[in-house]
Amino acid sequence: MAGVKFTEMMLVLWLLAVGSVTAIPTEDDEARFALPDDLLVGAGVAAIQTEGAWNEGGKSPSVWDVAFHSGNLIPLGYATNLHDKAADSYHRFREDLDAAVQMKLQMYRMSISWARLLPDADSSKPNQEGVDYYHTVIDEVLKRNITPLVTMYHFDHPQILEDEFKGWLDRRMVAKFGEYAAFVLKEYGSKVKLWTTVNEPNIYCSFLEGLIETGRGEPLNATDTVNVYPCLHYFLLAHGQAYRAFRDGNFEGKIGFTVTTLLSRPTSTSPEDVYASESFNQMFAGMLLHPLVYGDYPQIVKNIAGDKLLKFTDDEKEMLKNSTDYIGLNVYYGMAVQYKDPATPRRNIRVPLLQLFKEANFLEVGYRSPTGESLEEYPLPMIAPDAMRSALLWTWFTYKLPIMITENGIGYQDMLGVHDHQRAVYHSAFMRAMVSTIHDFGTKIMGYSAWSLIDSYEWQWGFSRDFGLVHVDYEHGSLNRTLKDSASFWVELAERRVVPLVVPSSSPFNRVSPALLLALAFARAVSDI
Repeated sequence: MAGVKFTEMMLVLWLLAVGSVTAIPTEDDEARFALPDDLLVGAGVAAIQTEGAWNEGGKSPSVWDVAFHSGNLIPLGYATNLHDKAADSYHRFREDLDAAVQMKLQMYRMSISWARLLPDADSSKPNQEGVDYYHTVIDEVLKRNITPLVTMYHFDHPQILEDEFKGWLDRRMVAKFGEYAAFVLKEYGSKVKLWTTVNEPNIYCSFLEGLIETGRGEPLNATDTVNVYPCLHYFLLAHGQAYRAFRDGNFEGKIGFTVTTLLSRPTSTSPEDVYASESFNQMFAGMLLHPLVYGDYPQIVKNIAGDKLLKFTDDEKEMLKNSTDYIGLNVYYGMAVQYKDPATPRRNIRVPLLQLFKEANFLEVGYRSPTGESLEEYPLPMIAPDAMRSALLWTWFTYKLPIMITENGIGYQDMLGVHDHQRAVYHSAFMRAMVSTIHDFGTKIMGYSAWSLIDSYEWQWGFSRDFGLVHVDYEHGSLNRTLKDSASFWVELAERRVVPLVVPSSSPFNRVSPALLLALAFARAVSDI
C-alpha cells in the first residue's frame, strides 16, 4: 500500500526530526551501512597545517614560509605567521596519535615536508634530523597498530625551487620531484605500505600557485594570470616518475594520486546540460585522472583547451598509462552545471577554480544544494552527502580503480570547541552515502580518512574553521588536545562496523527510545495489511 508506506516514512522522519533517536538499528541498516571488512577508517593531517617548527630541526624555508612571511597575502586574509607553530605537532605528534587510538581509528594520513627532508632539494644532502624525525613518526604510528597513509607532497616544497625556476611552472620540477620521491621510498618504503604521491594538483595549480605568485609581489589575485595547464602537466609527469620508482624498486603496498572532486550533475536532462556537466568533470578531475589510466588527456579536454594543453610524448604516455594503484578523492561538496550561451557572461560564483574553465565559456557553474538547486555561494553548514555518492559513481564507472577517500570533513566557524554534534551528523551522512554506494554498485573503496584528525591551520581562515575530530586549544595558547563530543561516533563505528545514523536535533549518543520502537512496530504492522 503506497499510501501507508509513505505514512510510515513520514512518521520516521518526524520522529527523527523531533530528536527521539539517532540510530535505528534495523536489519536493513546492519547490511546496507555495514563497512566492508577490509575498509580502513582514519583521519589525516598535513605537515604545513599542523607541524609548525618552521625553522627548527634543519628545515629550510618552504614556499609557504616565504609567501606568508612576505605580508603580501594579508589583503587576501592570510596571516603572516599562524602556520609557524600551528598545532606544534612536530613536538606533540604522539598526543595526536594517542587521540587516534582513543577513537579506535585504523589509519593515519600524514604528509612529509619536502623542505624538512631535503632542505636544498638535493637528495645527496639530506637533513638527517628530518630523516630521523619521520622515521620516529612512522614508527610511533605502527607501534599503535595504525596504518600510515603517507603523502609525499602536500603543497610545501623548498623555497629554493621557486627561487631557481618557479617550482611547478617549470619542467625541471618533474626531475626534482622524481629525485625526492625516490629518496622517500628508499628511506621509508620498508615501513609504509600506503602512499599518495601528490595531493590536489587541481587545487594547487588553479588557486595556490596564484597565491605563491602574489607572495612574490605579483598583483593581488594572481590566479587570473596563472597558466594552469603546464602546472598540471608537470604534476602528472612528476607522479609518473614516482610511480615508476615505486614499481622499479619492488616496494610492497599501493601508491596512488589524490584529487579534489567537485563532481557536477547537470541541472536538467537536456543533452546540452549533460554535455556541460561532463565537460566540467573532465576539465576539473578527468584532466588529471584520465592520463594515469589511459596515458593521455581525455578528448573532451583536448577539444576545450586546444593549443594551451601541453602534449605528452609517446614515452611519457607509456610511463603514465596505468600509473596509479588507486584514486584518492577529497570530497566536500558537489556542483550543479548547465549549458549557457557562450556569448553571455558567467555569473560571479565564488569558486577559485574557474581559471580552468576560461576556454569552456559555455559552462554555467553553481554549488549543488541537497535538493539539486544551483547556488552562487556554498551556505555552511549545508550537509549534502549526495556529493559523496556522485563522486564515487563517476570515478568508479569512469576508471574502475579502487578508491580511497583521502579527505572528507566540515569546518564550522561558529562551533569552535569540543561540542560538535553537527560534525557527527556530517560524517554519518557522508559515510552512509559511501557505504551504501559500495553495496548498491559494487564500488571498491579502500578506506575513508576524515579531514582532519586535529584542529589545524586552515589557510585564510587561520584557526577559525574547526575541521578537527580533536580540539586543539588555540584560544588560550596551550595547544592541549581534547576529544570532541563526536569522538563517540568513531568509537561506535569501530566497535560495530556499521555507520551510525546521527540526526541534527538530538544527542549523538541516545539510543532508540521505547516510544519509537512502538511507533515503528505499529507503522510496519499497518504497512503489511
